[in-house]
Amino acid sequence: MKCWQKWQDAQVTLQKKREAEAKLQLANRPDKLQQAKDDIKEWEKKVQQGEKDFEQISKTIREEVQRFEGERVKDFKTVIIKYLESLVQTQQQLIKYWEAFLPEAKSIA
Repeated sequence: MKCWQKWQDAQVTLQKKREAEAKLQLANRPDKLQQAKDDIKEWEKKVQQGEKDFEQISKTIREEVQRFEGERVKDFKTVIIKYLESLVQTQQQLIKYWEAFLPEAKSIA
C-alpha cells in the first residue's frame, strides 16, 4: 500500500511540475524553464520507478497468495483425512464394544 501511495504521490507531483513549467513558458521565464524541465525529467523517472516497484510487489503478492491457497488446500485435505481416519477408528472401537456386549444382552433376554 505504501508503494502504491508513493507512486501516486509521484504522479501528482509530476503533474504539478508540468503545470509549473507551463506557467513559466507563458510567463516567458527561460531562466527558470530549464530547471523546471530537469525537475520534470527527475519526477518522470520517479513515477516510472514507482510503477515498476508497484508492479513487482503486486506480482510477488499474487504469487504468495497462490502459494498460500495451495498450501491451505493441502493442509485442509490432510486435516480432513486425519479426522475421517479418527472417526473410522472410533467406530471400529464401538463395534468391538457392542460385539463384546452382545452375548450379555442375549443372555438377559
